[in-house]
Amino acid sequence: ELIPAPAPVGLPLKPEVRSETHPQEDKWYNNPSLKLSWDLPEGVGKIRIALDDNSQSIPKLEKGAVTETQYDLSQYKDGIYYFHIRFHNAAGWGPIAHRRVQTDRTPPLPFEIKRLNGDDPTNPQPVLSFSTTDKTSGVDSYLIQVDGGDWLNAEPLRKDEAYILPLLAPNSHNIIVRAVDAAGNYVEAKIITKVEPIAGPEITKYSSRVYLPKEALLVEGIAAPNAQIILYLARDSEMITFETMSNSEGGWQTFYQKKLKSGQWQLSAKTRDKRGALSLPTDRVLVRVDNWFSYIIRFILTNILLLLILIV
Repeated sequence: ELIPAPAPVGLPLKPEVRSETHPQEDKWYNNPSLKLSWDLPEGVGKIRIALDDNSQSIPKLEKGAVTETQYDLSQYKDGIYYFHIRFHNAAGWGPIAHRRVQTDRTPPLPFEIKRLNGDDPTNPQPVLSFSTTDKTSGVDSYLIQVDGGDWLNAEPLRKDEAYILPLLAPNSHNIIVRAVDAAGNYVEAKIITKVEPIAGPEITKYSSRVYLPKEALLVEGIAAPNAQIILYLARDSEMITFETMSNSEGGWQTFYQKKLKSGQWQLSAKTRDKRGALSLPTDRVLVRVDNWFSYIIRFILTNILLLLILIV
């Protein structure tokens, strides 16, 4: 009886390479440790691999039936490289797979920040100018941080290559601009910019004692004509704000009629113009808030004391 010959074994298929450190071929990475892996089909006993800058190289470094390899990219220049691999089985060497790897570990070039509208120190939104380049992956974004706050994407702030900062209060402000390349490397530049206060209001008359709920807090003053006046009532950790406008001659008057807790409050005011620029606050004045029950009790006790004195 004849035994049929085994079916011929075909060449192995092209390898499918993956990477946990550099998962996307069209993306830049600054990770110097490159890890690559693949699955071995049945019958594959050895492989050949290579890593270079030629997209169509034929790998010559031969290894056994391994399923991964690693490279230290800190030993390579920034740029685009290709990992090459092919499988070998009983039928011979199969087709070559070429996998792209993009590495960039160098930050963008250093740069400086310039303030463009320094002729108006009261402008609450300073305008900045800055720019830099990145040789390998290119500058991907600019971020701005003001006084240690959250990082803001600078793109929405840009207008004709100038960057308009958010509204800033009168003070010296620490500005940091971070230029980030497509691989995540970054370089920072710093500047201190000062916003001067505008002219502030003056409180000329106020209710030093208020009895609730029958009375309202009255505040009067003077300021620049047609200016917005912001008033602040502070007590312990509580802060209440309310607003009014000065007239064409600069005079202003307002009442606060909502309920206030009994106790001593501190009253102050600021001016804000149409640009959003602020003044410094006025000196705080004290307002005593009582309810009518307390007033009646105090009135009775006071008059009883006077009556006793008269009797004596």
